[in-house]
Amino acid sequence: MNNKIKAFAILPIAISLTFLGLQAVTSSIAATTGEGSTPATTGATAQTIEDCEWYLNGVASELSLINDTGMEYVGDDYTLTASDASVNVYFSGTEVEDERCSFYDDVRGAGVDVSWLGEAFSNIDVTDTSLDWDLGDITEEAGVSSLDITYTAGTCDAAFTAGSAVSIDGTATSPLTPASISDVGTGTFNPSAADPGATFAKCTLDASYSVVLPGSRTPANPGTSYIFTGPALTTTITVNE
Repeated sequence: MNNKIKAFAILPIAISLTFLGLQAVTSSIAATTGEGSTPATTGATAQTIEDCEWYLNGVASELSLINDTGMEYVGDDYTLTASDASVNVYFSGTEVEDERCSFYDDVRGAGVDVSWLGEAFSNIDVTDTSLDWDLGDITEEAGVSSLDITYTAGTCDAAFTAGSAVSIDGTATSPLTPASISDVGTGTFNPSAADPGATFAKCTLDASYSVVLPGSRTPANPGTSYIFTGPALTTTITVNE
């Protein structure tokens, strides 16, 4: 009796194993005949590079205009000059030149803008204003006194416009733009090309400044040096709108 029970008890287990095997085969057939479905997810990776930005450096923080003829002021028009070499203008992916970047179909040129605050040259000794003058004052020969600023192209891509003088003369509206590059000019470069084929717009400018102290004036303290403070200039790189 006990043996029969053991034999009977084994039978359902054997049937069950056979049934599971058939199920596995059936599932495989369904997947390959299109009667089932297999879900899948998709993904993608897109690498980007920095946006192209315009940069300006090398502008002097202080300018001292002097007369370089060896003559003192004797009542004639007195020209004072200064220079500021190696003003750098360029676009790049970072402040470091020639870093690959993209304009992302929004190519923009830029201008070097000079703005100013004040239009007077005043003696630092405020008790003696005998030689103080304003831009726009009449001179003996130059017409009016103006602060002329010229950015001459040094090592510079041909796409840049530079070399003509702009003048702060008492009537000019701030800012003035002594150097620039157009959107079209900028578009001739390919900063996003794979290295080493990338090309970048850049320009080294030599800035010169000139102003005339009007003649026909008499210093209250002849024989002394007059030191003047003039307009505060701000030079910025401005991207075209």
